[in-house]
Formats: sequence, C-alpha cells, structure tokens
Amino acid sequence: MSKSEYQKIVEKFLRPTLIENGFHEIRLINLIKPEILYRKNDLWFGTSWDRRDQYLDISLGHLYWFKDFMPRIVVVGDYSSYSHEIDRLKKTNEDFLKSVVSKIGETLPDAMEIYKDRYNLIFEGYIKKRSRLVDNFEEYLIGKATDQSLNKYWA
Repeated sequence: MSKSEYQKIVEKFLRPTLIENGFHEIRLINLIKPEILYRKNDLWFGTSWDRRDQYLDISLGHLYWFKDFMPRIVVVGDYSSYSHEIDRLKKTNEDFLKSVVSKIGETLPDAMEIYKDRYNLIFEGYIKKRSRLVDNFEEYLIGKATDQSLNKYWA
C-alpha cells in the first residue's frame, strides 16, 4: 500500500526524532487506529490527517480500546495539552503539515517530561473535553490496550 503525503512528511521530518527519543513504529491491521502510530513502552504517539475534512489529530499518551462498530484503539492525550505551539500554526500555510511535524519534533522531549509529571491531569482533561461532545464518553473507553489484547492485530 502506498504511503499518504502525510505519512511521507512524518517519516522524513519526525520519525528520526521519535526514534532518537526511544519510540518505534507500530503496525497494526484489521482495526480502526491512528494513521501513524509509535510507541515507547507505555507511551504512545498517534497522528492522522484527513485531507478532505482538513482535520489533524495528534495524540500522546496511553493506548485504549474504544467501543465502536469494529475493533478500535485511540491514544488518550491531546498533543496540544503538552504544547500549544501547534495550535498557533495556520492551516492556510502551504507547508502546514511540514510545519506541524517539525514543531512536534522540536517539542517532543519537553512533551515527554510533561507526560511524566502530568499525564493524570491530561487524561482527565481529554475525558472532560470529549464528554462535552458525547454523553458518557468515558464509557466508550473499554480499557487500556495491552500487548496481549493487540496480539491478533500485529501486522
């Protein structure tokens, strides 16, 4: 399967930083998941870009199973909770995705430190924000994804 333009940008401009910081790429099949997924122990980085809707999702946190019509995983922790730098970038910029990916690379080490100190608060904020949009959002989080629960989805 050929890579999307976003996957190519992440591979070129962010992958080296993720690897330097101890992450490795995770490939899963037959479930709904972020377009790009990296892991360092219990810390997951996931990102997806929907070109048609111009929607960018960037997450850093723990991996959870999410109740849906088919198996689905989500990384719980909005990257904007770790760094507001990305929120300041304008989608009208022709190099928007490259700018975002570069900014993640610059802020990742600090984000990892914030994760150590404040993940419980970031988790609570993630739930609270989504609960305003979906009643009982927390009930959709079935449980933390484990290696064993992911076993049949490894690519």
